[in-house]
Amino acid sequence: MFLFAFLAKISRGAYNPLPVLVDAITGDFRNFFLCVGFRVPAQVVGFIVGVKLVISTIPEVGRGPRLNVDILRGALTEGLLTFVVVSISLGLTTTKIRKSFFMKTWISSLSKLTLHILGSNLTGGCMNPVSVMAWTYVRGDHITKEHIFVYWVAPIKATILAVWTFKLLVRRIKTGSKNHSTMASSRVSHSTTMREAAAVAKVTRDPPPSPQNDNDKVISNTPPCNILSSDS
Repeated sequence: MFLFAFLAKISRGAYNPLPVLVDAITGDFRNFFLCVGFRVPAQVVGFIVGVKLVISTIPEVGRGPRLNVDILRGALTEGLLTFVVVSISLGLTTTKIRKSFFMKTWISSLSKLTLHILGSNLTGGCMNPVSVMAWTYVRGDHITKEHIFVYWVAPIKATILAVWTFKLLVRRIKTGSKNHSTMASSRVSHSTTMREAAAVAKVTRDPPPSPQNDNDKVISNTPPCNILSSDS
């Protein structure tokens, strides 16, 4: 997983169409056309060639994942697993862990392995429509109702729902933090205004002493005896 993650980091490639679909949904129309029109078909061709090479080299490898439950339970299982793994991947891009290649890859790989084990007895726990399509294409049953609904429609809908949910939660968190900072700044400005008003009221209540005129200064500076002698 670390090797694939490193190759994906340096080449900006992907072996799963779900992250590509996330980029297509969150980007503009040009990015959407590039992802859906070129990247996903290239993944399909690459997986089919790879599966054929594996089967021709190691025939005992098996025939890929199979649906062991009905269509409804299979679609719900694949949808839920895809929703969880896409939510984890989006969450890792908004935390401090995104700066650590080791931690981000380790958490992502561990979560995918756990979800794969949980769904292996039901649908195979693939969470990768292209991989399943390659195996079913080699078996010759890729155009079936079970394959289309369980391994394509359900993961794609779950990916779209995960992106929308993540955007809604992130927008609410940003709005709440913005309102909190606005309230804090308003409280600070209000307290500053109150202090300024108190200072102005104090100055108005206790005015500075007015300076005395020249006569008052002369009288105040003249000794009492001189005043009496001048009157007499």
